[in-house]
Amino acid sequence: MAQQEIHKFYDELGLETLPIPQGQKFPPAPGWQTKPVEELWKNAPKSCNIAIRLGPGKLADFESDDLVSESFISKRLYELGLHDIPKCKSKRGWHHFVKVDSVPENIDIKNWKSSIGKGEARFRNCYSLIPDSQVDDHRYFWEGDSYIRFGDLPTIHWSDIAHYTTYNDNLASTISNPLPRYFKTNVEPWVFSTLDILKNHPKGHYLRCDKHSWSSRSEAEFAVITRLDSCGYSFDEIFSVFEIYSPGHYIEYGHHRKDYLENTLNNVWNLKIRPALSKYYNTIIGNSQPDKILRVLVSIAHQLNTLEFFCSYGQLATYIGIDPNSKLGPKKACISLENRGIITIKKGTMRMEGIRGKSTTFCLSSKILETN
Repeated sequence: MAQQEIHKFYDELGLETLPIPQGQKFPPAPGWQTKPVEELWKNAPKSCNIAIRLGPGKLADFESDDLVSESFISKRLYELGLHDIPKCKSKRGWHHFVKVDSVPENIDIKNWKSSIGKGEARFRNCYSLIPDSQVDDHRYFWEGDSYIRFGDLPTIHWSDIAHYTTYNDNLASTISNPLPRYFKTNVEPWVFSTLDILKNHPKGHYLRCDKHSWSSRSEAEFAVITRLDSCGYSFDEIFSVFEIYSPGHYIEYGHHRKDYLENTLNNVWNLKIRPALSKYYNTIIGNSQPDKILRVLVSIAHQLNTLEFFCSYGQLATYIGIDPNSKLGPKKACISLENRGIITIKKGTMRMEGIRGKSTTFCLSSKILETN
């Protein structure tokens, strides 16, 4: 079958393909990362290799380059309920195609840990050769008719696999140094009800609790960890909660479950605006009262994952270690920050008989994000 015909065959499966020079793995066509598929194939030669474009929301490739990593990947995917996925053979090993959600934006490719074997996980800004490409006299081929599974490929969560890549090697220094948490709020009942359901919930099944729903156990655990963190729970407290409730997906990690929890929490700390807030926090090096107040405000924003939130001057006084009745100093410090364009302040209202008061609202400047 001519490569143009194979390209059209893969089109019908919903795949994004690109031509690669015959007998080679490189180079791809110019603009391969963003150009439409038809444009990439417009002037392609009749004889060429064919690759599949990987990326968020599309596909990831779990590659094994030896029997050790192949055994591990197959076992791990089976544990996650992925029993029959597209899988093709290259000269050195196998390529397993899956969908992975919530991969951190700074990750394109990661090697497997040395204990797992040789190979890598490819997530974005990359591609993989597929049948019937040929390199060094080896022709790629699909395992059976596994390619038909592209049409209904399930999705796993980044936390399901992250611990087994070299990405996790960099977490030790970050997990013990989150931004301070100055307050703890009550956790809604759905959080603990969800943990209770997760004890015996089957793999790969839809889960619902109150008004919340998830397509997998790992997604539900991620939501629970996110909420406990935003309510002010420390890592040790979250670990204790998970040990008590023992949700099934978490327990399957065995001796690695603490590592899994650390990795997941690290992902939580990388959600939305939090990375920019963490970076900005580290630029505040002074020790004046405005500096102390600003560190507190950035920490609160990080905990709540928002630039706008309620807080009283009395609370700010307490958080920087002075008498909560000494509100004038924190107020002056906040006005100074506002004059510098770092925050804006929306004045609260006094409590009156029959009417609840409102705390002052602080909004961190979007310049914080623009400069990070």
